[in-house]
Formats: sequence, C-alpha cells, structure tokens
Amino acid sequence: MERPLSRAQSIGLACSITFIATNLITNQLKYAFGRTWPETWIENNPSLIQNGVFGFNPFHGGPGFASFPSGHAAAVCAVMPVLWRSYAHLRPIYVACVAVVVVGLIGANYHFLSDILSAIFVGVSAGYVTTRISSLKMDP
Repeated sequence: MERPLSRAQSIGLACSITFIATNLITNQLKYAFGRTWPETWIENNPSLIQNGVFGFNPFHGGPGFASFPSGHAAAVCAVMPVLWRSYAHLRPIYVACVAVVVVGLIGANYHFLSDILSAIFVGVSAGYVTTRISSLKMDP
C-alpha cells in the first residue's frame, strides 16, 4: 500500500494479530496440558460429571483432552486490551463482554474456573504485547 492505515484499520489489524496469536498459543497449551472437561460434550469424552475423571494428561491429544485453557475466553480477552487502549470510553462494555463469556462457560459446565483464569492470562498477555508493539493511540 502506498498510504498508511487509518486508525480503524490499525485497530482491526491489531485485533486480528492478537486473536491469531492467542489461538496458536492456546492450541499448543491444550495439547501440552491435556485436561479433561467438566462435562461430556464430544465423542463420549471422559469428564468429571459423567465419569468422575478429573486431571491433566500431558501431550495426550484429542478433543476430549483440550479443556485447559479455554479458547473462547482467551479469544475474547485477547482483543480486549487492544480495544481497551483504543476506545477507552467503552471500557464498561468490554468488562461486561468478558463477564458474560466467563459466566456462560462456567455456568454451562464447559470449563473449570482454572481453565478460564488461564485463558484470561493468555489472552490479556497477548493483547498487551500487541498494544505495546503497535502504534495504537488512546482515545482523544
């Protein structure tokens, strides 16, 4: 391109980069930790509620061993630091979005609390790094 990106384009690019980085990181962590789910959802996977199975199975692989960290929570939390820095006046909405996702995932037995907390750490960390290396400016 022969011209610089607009502010909205820069924010969209930063959100995309942090989302992709977070997805790559969480997928590798899911494989490395191999945690079982709280409830059986796919392919009759072992779970705490149905089978009494709870724990980590490092490098096991497979969809039944991919609870830790939560990919959905990490994805939501990844874009929040970029938006938080870019559109400061909307911060209460960002907090509400994260809260809704967290409550939904835990309430529906999709994840354990530690899955969510680790995902928040991964997502916010990736978003923070992205905002630090980008040239995004705060709201005027």
